[in-house]
Order: sequence, then C-alpha cells, then structure tokens
Amino acid sequence: MSSLSQSQAYHWAVKQPGRVEEEKLFVDHPNYSYYYCFNKLKCRWLEAELYIKLHPYWALCYALDIIGRTKSAVEWLRPLISNDFVGVMNTFCVGMQRPLFLGLQECIIQERPDLIDRIQELDPYLEKKYKNELALSGIEI
Repeated sequence: MSSLSQSQAYHWAVKQPGRVEEEKLFVDHPNYSYYYCFNKLKCRWLEAELYIKLHPYWALCYALDIIGRTKSAVEWLRPLISNDFVGVMNTFCVGMQRPLFLGLQECIIQERPDLIDRIQELDPYLEKKYKNELALSGIEI
C-alpha cells in the first residue's frame, strides 16, 4: 500500500467498493480529496477538510459540490475569507447568482470591509441593503 503515489492511491481507491485504507495516502491532497468526495463518497470527508480548507479553490469547489449551497457552506468558508479567497471567489461567481456567493459577499461586507472593493459583480440586493457601508468603503453604486 505505502508504495503507491497519491495519484495512484486515489485512482485505485475510487474504483474499489466501499472505503479503503489507501485513502490515508491522499487525504492531505486537496484536489484528490475533493474528487474522492465528489466521485465516490458523495458526502463530506471530515478528515480531509482540514487540508481542503488550505486552498481557496478547492475549498470553494468542496463547499459548492459537497457541503451544498446552504448556510452551512457559508459558515464553513467564513474563516477562510482573505484577499486570496476573494480573488478565487470572483473567478467562480462571475455571471452567477448562487446563494453561496450572496452569503459570502454579505460576510465580506459585514466582517471584512477591507475586502469589499475586491468583490466583482456585487449582488444588486446587497448593493441596496448595504448602500451606506459600501459608500463608506468608497464603492460607487
């Protein structure tokens, strides 16, 4: 088992019925962990979440596809909000009206006003709701 690379372990494990010991070989690899949840487990993998959270791209993928577009996904992502995270979030949400992005944008407005100006395509509902906060941040509406 230990002679397998992370890639080999993932590709082998995803084809096996049920959970396998080889998961340990790629649990710390965010994209293999995400794809394992998405393609095989079809549910959260708590042991892998620690590693997935370290990478904004994979964290957003995981929140959207595994946790779901719910308040719990926003809560899971809340501690990750940073300059890098907002950049990745913008890439995901361009042209999309997803509840998760609305929730994340609102978190940024409420908790990280220093990042408000980094939000691209701010939701119109939030523009109205937070008109004063946005004006204080120098955002033209």
